[in-house]
Amino acid sequence: VAVLPPRLASLGWWVAKSAGSPATLAWAASQRRLNSEIRSQLEWQLEKIEDADPQDQIALQWRLLLEMWETDDDADAFDMRWYRFETRAKNAIWTDRVLRDFERSTRPVIKVQLGYALGVVAPNDQTKGPILRFEVSYPDCTKNITIPPEWHPKVLNCLKENLIRADRMEDEIGPRFSNDLIPIRRGDDPNVNEYQGVRDLSGMVARYASEITRLMELDQDAARHAVRSWPREDSLVFARLRCWAIGKVGLVPKGEREAFLDQISDEEFWHSGNQRDLLTSLQAIWDDLSVTERRALEARLIAGPARPDWIEKDKEAAEWIAFKSLSFIGYLQLQSCKFTFDYDKVKAKLRSRLPDWKDSFAATAADETGSRGGIVRTITEHDELLGVPIKEVVARAEEVSGKRDDFLEESDPFRGLAADRPARALAALRQATADTDTRTKYWRTFF
Repeated sequence: VAVLPPRLASLGWWVAKSAGSPATLAWAASQRRLNSEIRSQLEWQLEKIEDADPQDQIALQWRLLLEMWETDDDADAFDMRWYRFETRAKNAIWTDRVLRDFERSTRPVIKVQLGYALGVVAPNDQTKGPILRFEVSYPDCTKNITIPPEWHPKVLNCLKENLIRADRMEDEIGPRFSNDLIPIRRGDDPNVNEYQGVRDLSGMVARYASEITRLMELDQDAARHAVRSWPREDSLVFARLRCWAIGKVGLVPKGEREAFLDQISDEEFWHSGNQRDLLTSLQAIWDDLSVTERRALEARLIAGPARPDWIEKDKEAAEWIAFKSLSFIGYLQLQSCKFTFDYDKVKAKLRSRLPDWKDSFAATAADETGSRGGIVRTITEHDELLGVPIKEVVARAEEVSGKRDDFLEESDPFRGLAADRPARALAALRQATADTDTRTKYWRTFF
């Protein structure tokens, strides 16, 4: 890097001496990257600020900004690291150099932007709250590349280390939520989470899971060794991976399954974000569990989660715990999983705490949740209009029409009745006791 001329060096020194000013921090964040000589001066000034107050918020934000400048090789808004690696790797012979390139191309980085409230106005010294906002940025590493079989274990280790790094970075920036991760085992509806899971943590987790699956096909022992190396501390990422891995036949040896499930904390076990991966995994291995394993798991399912701190009232806490237990055991029972306990007896006991329970809740317990889009579909099933007195048909149709549990569905049974049984629909309109506006609406539907 060329040495700055004296005029720019003086300006750089002034910027560094003003590091404690919110306006200076905001200005610096709007630059692509400051000169390395100015960054060195900033480091020296920040040390002085941190000596006086190790928790100084301005200094903490400067540190993350400097980290972005040091580690982000692609400071533009669109991260091209993976695409460039993909091009280079097409004809490359894999070596340690290529592996290092892969590690850099899949590494999460800090991205920095001005706080939402600042706009184009520079903050003053009395500005409250954060000046900058931070997020962890991920490359789009979901596209397949050809990895020689002998390099798979090392590639997996690189991805694991980058997931550990991502986990810690997300924790540092916070807040983070398990629901932000889409399930590893995707659902059947392509409209759910259609636009997620590529350039985010979910995409990176999906990439790692797919490489574990590939390694299983090449070397089962190596894949098992990779799983045993996962960190044991609380982890957003590795809790989700454990919920998924326990259901991969052969990945977790039979003799290790009970201990492996014990590594999933109660909070992680019952978290709604992990629910689909965990329930589908339990369904997959249930028949293969020993009596001892099954009973231990059943006891956990019946006991339910610990009382959450966010529920103050005893009755509401009891209802929530019963709901979680009923959702899990109800779903497994619907999948023909055999229990060693009397399901009807346990269900009745749990329902006594939750009288509003519906079995449909269990049927959808493992559905993929998340963002969803699509065209609203009209359901015209009308069986429930056939068994009511003719003069009550319109009122009943009005009662059951409209949105259903699925927000992309709406119910219009009278439309179906008019199409299939027009004589009954016409008679219902003539004898309707509903108000004038309602009758007018259904006359329009009929015609």
